[in-house]
Amino acid sequence: MSIDIVTLKLVLCIINILNLFILYIQYLSNKEYKGILHWITGFGFIAFSQIITLKFIFPTNEFISLFSDLSILIGFSIVSIGISYFLNVNFKSKVYISLVLLTLVTVSVVFFAGNLVTEKFLLSLFKAIICYHIVANLFYCKIESIKKTTNFIGILFFVYASVFLAQAVSVLINGISTNLNSPLFIIIYLFSIIVGIISTFGFTFLVNQRLIGERDKAERNAQLIQYAINNTSDAVYWVKKDGSFLELNNAACNILGYTYNELKKLKVQDIDPDYNYEVWPKHWEELKQKKSMTFNSSHLRKDGSIVPTEVNANYIFYNGDEINCAFVRDITDRKLAEEKLIATKNHLKAILDTEPECIKLLTQDLILQDMNPAGLAMVGADNLEQVLGKNLIEVIDLPYREKFKQLVDAVFKGENRMMEYKITGLKGVHRWLETNAVPMRNKEGKISSLLAITRDVSERKIAEQKVHELMLETIDKNNRLQNFAHIVSHNIRSHAANFSGLLDIIKTAESEEEKQLYYEYLTSSSVKLSETIDNLNEIITIQTASNLPLEQLDLYNEVEKTIQSQRLNIVNYNIQVDNMLQKDVTVNAVPAYLDSIVLNLITNAIKYRSSDKTPHIKVSCLVDDKFTQLIIEDNGIGIDLGKNGNKLFGMYKTFNGNSDAKGIGLFITKNQIEALNGKIEVTSQLGVGTTFKVYFPNVN
Repeated sequence: MSIDIVTLKLVLCIINILNLFILYIQYLSNKEYKGILHWITGFGFIAFSQIITLKFIFPTNEFISLFSDLSILIGFSIVSIGISYFLNVNFKSKVYISLVLLTLVTVSVVFFAGNLVTEKFLLSLFKAIICYHIVANLFYCKIESIKKTTNFIGILFFVYASVFLAQAVSVLINGISTNLNSPLFIIIYLFSIIVGIISTFGFTFLVNQRLIGERDKAERNAQLIQYAINNTSDAVYWVKKDGSFLELNNAACNILGYTYNELKKLKVQDIDPDYNYEVWPKHWEELKQKKSMTFNSSHLRKDGSIVPTEVNANYIFYNGDEINCAFVRDITDRKLAEEKLIATKNHLKAILDTEPECIKLLTQDLILQDMNPAGLAMVGADNLEQVLGKNLIEVIDLPYREKFKQLVDAVFKGENRMMEYKITGLKGVHRWLETNAVPMRNKEGKISSLLAITRDVSERKIAEQKVHELMLETIDKNNRLQNFAHIVSHNIRSHAANFSGLLDIIKTAESEEEKQLYYEYLTSSSVKLSETIDNLNEIITIQTASNLPLEQLDLYNEVEKTIQSQRLNIVNYNIQVDNMLQKDVTVNAVPAYLDSIVLNLITNAIKYRSSDKTPHIKVSCLVDDKFTQLIIEDNGIGIDLGKNGNKLFGMYKTFNGNSDAKGIGLFITKNQIEALNGKIEVTSQLGVGTTFKVYFPNVN
C-alpha cells in the first residue's frame, strides 16, 4: 500500500485535533497558568488549516490554499505568544502582533498580485521564523523545574522550523509546481506527524512538570515556614472559633510552661485571665471583619504567673474552617523598659516642673514646641495650650526681635549663644530675660530644635539701671561741684584780693579824704561779695534740694502773671507780647522755680530786644506723651551760638556786652529746670532772634 500526501494530512489533522482535546483538559485543571488557552487557540487554527485542505471535505482551489497557509501562520503565532506567557518571558506582545499582521497583509498582497511563488516562499519563511522564535524562548526559559522539558520541546519546534525552511527552499528551487507527493514532502509530513504526536505529550508533560515543580516548591516553602514558626521566639496559635487550639508552636509551650500535649488540650479561656464568655463572640466577629488586629493582652503561665503579651490576630478561612492565626510576643522586657522610661520621664518632668528657670524648645521659625511652668509664668500664660505652636517673637520687645532671630539662626547652624532681651508678657508685665540657647539634635544628628534655658534678670537689670543712673548723677554732681568750686575759688579770691589791696592802700593814704574814698570802695566791694555769697547760697539750695514738693500749676496763669509784672517795660519799649498758651495746660513744678524760670526767660527777651524793629515776644507750648514744652520766642538781637553756645548757661558768663548783665540768670534757670527733671534747649541767630524750649516732664 502506497502512502500519499492526502493520507498523511488526514493523520496530521487527527493528531492536532487530539492535541487540542488534551490541551483543553490541561486548561480545565490548570487555569492559573497563563498561556495554555493561547496554545489551544493556536493549534485550533493549525487543525483548521489542515481540515480545509482535505479534498473530500473542501474542493481544491487557490483561495483554500491561501487560507490554509494563513491559518497555520496565525496558529503558530498564537502558540508563540502562549509559550512566552507560560514561561514568564519579557514579551512585547503588541510589537509581535503588529509584525504578524504586517506579514499577513504582505502575503495577501503578494497573493492577489498573482505572484504565487513569492507568496508560498514568504509563508514558509515566516512560519520558520516564528518556530525559531519559539525555540529561542524555550531554550532561554528561567524556570528551573521545567528546564529539561522546554529544551526537549524546543528540539521539536526546531524540527518544525526546519520543515518550514525546507519548504521555503523547495518553493524557491522548484516553484509553484512542486510535487507534494515527492519523497521529500512525504518525509516532511511523516516528521510532522511524529513531532505532532510527541508535542502532544510534550506540552502535557511540560504543564505537569511545572505544576509538580511549583508544588514541590510550595511544600519546601511550607516546610521552611513550619520550621521557622516552630523555632521563632514568638508564640503562634491557630485558634478555632470555639477557642480551642488547632495547632501551636514550640515557643507557645516555652512561654507558658506547658508541654505540647498539655497546651493542645486547653482553650483560650484557660490561658487568658481577662477572657470574657460574652465578649469572645463579639471579638471573633470584629476580627472577621477587620481580618487583622493587634492589641496588648496578658497570658497565664502554668505556674500561675502572668506574662504581658502583644497579640497580632489574623482571620483565616481554611478548608471550610474559620481560624485565628495569632502571633503572640512576650513583652515583659518591653513593659519593664516602658515602665522605666515612664519613671524617667516623670522624674525629668518633676525636675522641669520645679525648675525656677524657663526651659523651652523652639523651631527655627520661633514656634514654641514645649515650655515648663516657670517659662509659662514668665510669659504670663495660664497653661501650655495658650502658647503652644505660636510664634514666641510676639512677646519679645521690638528693639530685640532682630537680634533674637540672629541668635536662633546661629543656633541652628550649630553654635551656642547667649542674649539679654526684654519682653512684654501676655498680661502686660515687662521683664528682662537672659537666655542660653543650644542646638537639639535628632537620631540622625540633624538639628531639630533650639533648647533655651532662660532666667528672669529683671531685678539685676533694675539694680544695674539704678547704679547707672546714680553714676550719672554722681558725675553730674561732681561736675557741678567742680564748677562751683571754680566759681568760689575765682570770685572769692578776687574779692579777697580786692579787700587786701584796698587795705594796703588805706594804710598808705596821706589824707582823710583819700582814706574816705578808699573806704567807699571797700564798702562797694563788700556789697559785691555779699551778692556773690547770696548767689552761691541760692545755687547750693537748688543743687542740694531733694524730694522737692511739686504742684500742678496752670502754665497760662504763671506766664500771664510774669507778663503783667513786666507791663511797665513792655509799654515803655513798645513790645508786642503774645501769650498763646491754652488755659487748660498744666505742669508739675515747684512754684518758686516756675516763677523764676518764666521771669528770667521773659526779662532776657525784653533786655536783649533789637532797636531796629518792633520787639515781639511769643509764648506757646507743645504737649506729647513725655513732656510739656514751654516755648518762648523773640526777635531780638540773637546769640552767636557757634561762639558762645558752650558758655550760655555758665555762671557769670556774659556775651552781649550789656552793662547790667551778671551772667547768673540762665545758670540758675538751667539748674532749676534740671532740679525738676526737665531740660532746656535754645536756638538762636544773630539779628533774627532767640527761641528757648523748656521741657517739663509729664507725670503719669
